[in-house]
Amino acid sequence: MPGPRTVPRSPRPYEGALDRFADDLFGHLSRADQRHWAHTCLRGLLLSPGRKSPRRMAAALREPPNTADSLRQFVHQSPWDWAPARTRLALRALAHGASAHHLPAHHPPGRQPPLAWVADLAVIPKSGRASPGVHRRHLPHLGRTVNCQVAMGLFLACGPTALPVEWSLFVDGEWAADEQRRARARMPDVVGHRTPEDQIPELAEWASALLPAPAPPLVASLKGAPHAAALIARMNRHGVRFVVEVRPGQPVLLDPPYPGQGTREGSSAPWGGAIDAHDALRLAGRRQVRQFRPSEAHREPLPVATLTADVRLPGPPESATGPAPGTYRLLARQSTAPRPPRYWVTNLTDARPEDVLALARLRPRVRESIRALGEDFGLLDFEGRSFPGWHHHMTLVSAAYGFHHMEARGRPPGSDRRPTA
Repeated sequence: MPGPRTVPRSPRPYEGALDRFADDLFGHLSRADQRHWAHTCLRGLLLSPGRKSPRRMAAALREPPNTADSLRQFVHQSPWDWAPARTRLALRALAHGASAHHLPAHHPPGRQPPLAWVADLAVIPKSGRASPGVHRRHLPHLGRTVNCQVAMGLFLACGPTALPVEWSLFVDGEWAADEQRRARARMPDVVGHRTPEDQIPELAEWASALLPAPAPPLVASLKGAPHAAALIARMNRHGVRFVVEVRPGQPVLLDPPYPGQGTREGSSAPWGGAIDAHDALRLAGRRQVRQFRPSEAHREPLPVATLTADVRLPGPPESATGPAPGTYRLLARQSTAPRPPRYWVTNLTDARPEDVLALARLRPRVRESIRALGEDFGLLDFEGRSFPGWHHHMTLVSAAYGFHHMEARGRPPGSDRRPTA
């Protein structure tokens, strides 16, 4: 784990690049003092080492002591709209991603390096019960239950990193029903209880509306969604191109039907003769074997088999609408490595399997970005108790991360100064 970054000798590095970036994202703010504190927050997030508290940021920037109170008020209480800043950040990320690959922002997957929206969870440990959306949650990868906030983030994966542009806070049933806690947190009435996976189509539709041309495809996991078919159908209806991971037991209907599969009419089988994704590929999967080197450490390539099948997705048992519209491609990759196969569903039915799986492999970049956001950019350091304040904080953190990778190109502060004569 990298150690804390050192504070540069000058509190105003990057020359005017950061000012121009902040003006673009936060120029919609009506008051000059709000624009000033947006600039100052970005500088503090970029330059202060360790925990990004208002006090520590003010000290790192060599600002007067009362600056900490002003930063806290701007983030937690000031009534400014974060949506325009996130839209500008997303458009800059799209332009950056397209230029990095010398491709149009809406290119389809192909032989070029992949570019995609990726939705994934960020778990933010918290103490106490006052922070908006905080709840107890079991984390399987840790094997324990923690007190935390859970956010679904939308990232643009382009090049070696993934840039965060939009966030949705998970609100559990207890929070959704507690009017007093909601009022104290200034949580809008429209924010209710939904699973984290329910937020994925909304994020995808938001991203699709940014440009008139087709958006990059969305990559996400619906393994934990019991109603994955309904979420997939919704995205397909709204024209979202996607690659989503599903559980091996995801019910599917082979298309064309496999002999004996049955039909919805007259079939007593659950969901009209649907079978598990695992069984569908075992019965009717098309097999393609390729040589694949997982890393430079592997001298000899490993044989990897990709199985594909065309499927439809059934609706829930109580639905009278029948199967979800559209035919999808079901994929799984099997290798000699001692790990179970993983399963994906996509509506990119004209894409090569290896290109679809290249998109699926973008999710680890998001996990790395979430780790970096927590360690170096303040993702975990929100101290407030309001819902708008949380969104302000996440917007500023995302903007700082975006500037670091898009404008500063990952260089440490001060490294871009021109030498003086």
